[in-house]
Amino acid sequence: MINSLAIKQKINFFLDKLFGYQFIKTKLRGNYIDSKEFNKNDLNLNIGSGGISYPFFINLDMPSKHYEPSHEGHKFIAYNLIKDELPFKNDSVSNIYCSHVVEHCTDEHVQKLFYECIRVLKKKGILRLTCPDSKFLYEVCSFENEFWRKREHVIKKLRQEKNSVDRYDYIIERIASNKSRLNTPEYTEIHSKIKSMKYEETMDFLTRDNKQDINKPGNHINFFDYEKLEKMLKNSCLDLNITNYKIVNSKCKGSVSQLMAEDCFDKREAISVFVDFVKL
Repeated sequence: MINSLAIKQKINFFLDKLFGYQFIKTKLRGNYIDSKEFNKNDLNLNIGSGGISYPFFINLDMPSKHYEPSHEGHKFIAYNLIKDELPFKNDSVSNIYCSHVVEHCTDEHVQKLFYECIRVLKKKGILRLTCPDSKFLYEVCSFENEFWRKREHVIKKLRQEKNSVDRYDYIIERIASNKSRLNTPEYTEIHSKIKSMKYEETMDFLTRDNKQDINKPGNHINFFDYEKLEKMLKNSCLDLNITNYKIVNSKCKGSVSQLMAEDCFDKREAISVFVDFVKL
């Protein structure tokens, strides 16, 4: 019997690797997002787009030869969140999608990003954030279980010897991959220490003094859970003197945005926290 789902997954895997594209199916509209359902004049931003593009969204990211093919057919704006302001007016953007970006940045730069996103959102505009859920990862890696075993390949590619990996290797790589220098005395010490640490202590220990490396932009250097994201969003609202807003502890495919609830969004659901910020 032909497994059509497995075939589709394999095709999408190779398309994504080679070209940055996938076949998508939305919940209610067949094999594409029907443009009649959405306002074409809306400004929608995909911040830290990497190799992923979405219909009706402008891609913003650091220029990269590797990802250039995936930007074909989509407007692209070079954007460095460390030093750039978003090149849009106040209250002008309808939707902002920011998926698995903030974990590569320091708190200072994430706070700046949130300020900029909230500034440009129009009334009823929505910022959707998703990133590794550090609290969830800590919980599932704090005792022996099978969750991380399905993700062993993430760490195995870093290990020079053929030793088996464990759950502590997984959480170190997901939170502070810049410290995943496996088979070194420093890493052995890190690996040993976190076994007896509680959540807050573990996160502080793994991310303390981490800095972004322009040569390794994919490094994970920070941790986020819902409470931390909520606090940082509220801080930006205070700085902008904005009092009317809503922050939603969301779920995969559960955005309050009609557009960002489509099935082509939220692809890393197993390890992620999802947050919708709504400017009321």
